Amino acid sequence: FVVLKLDIEGMEHDVVRSMGERGAFAVVDEVFFECHDPPGTPQELRCPACVPCDELSQYMEGSGVPSHAWA
Repeated sequence: FVVLKLDIEGMEHDVVRSMGERGAFAVVDEVFFECHDPPGTPQELRCPACVPCDELSQYMEGSGVPSHAWA
């Protein structure tokens, strides 16, 4: 059973996309990632380089990997 924890200060999106493109999720059973802009965060406080948490979750779920975010 392989669990991946991502806490890489805003680079989660880049790493997740790269893993998806390379097929790396085939060996990952579950992902936990840091959420930099949780739902409800005002626009002026959002991380400009971060992708919304739900978009990351949807991408991973679409790759067949359950994901969980924390803020």
